[in-house]
Amino acid sequence: CPVNFEFMNYTIITSQCKGPKYPPKKCCSAFKEFACPYADQLNDLRNDCATTMFSYINLYGKYPPGLFANSCQEKGACPVNFEFMNYTIITSQCKGPKYPPKKCCSAFKEFACPYADQLNDLRNDCATTMFSYINLYGKYPPGLFANSCQEKGGLKCPGQK
Repeated sequence: CPVNFEFMNYTIITSQCKGPKYPPKKCCSAFKEFACPYADQLNDLRNDCATTMFSYINLYGKYPPGLFANSCQEKGACPVNFEFMNYTIITSQCKGPKYPPKKCCSAFKEFACPYADQLNDLRNDCATTMFSYINLYGKYPPGLFANSCQEKGGLKCPGQK
């Protein structure tokens, strides 16, 4: 990602979007104020900007997974419920502090490939939601899987065209 989201000031979001209710209009407005200047980079699927930005927003704001995807994006809901899935395949194989790229990518694909069609569909919020839960349960550094599993045009899985 050409934008370094690590040391940005997230106060515009964290000051307006507060739990436990997280008012959707305030959260969405604050999110858009922060994110819109980076729209070109965030919408470019050849980089990991969106994943990285959401990881830092969630890190600094401790927001529930999918909060901004669900309240702000004009995308359809994900037809897959990632909330109660078993993430052990990833968390048992992809461990820090070194996070070995081959193991992490392999584990990620084993988990995600059954849902590749939904994850690659830009009309829903599946990818954002899934990464929120992966990062919640695994406490992974922002952008880990985007950097470990660099593939152009979305998730590439065995047997997929």
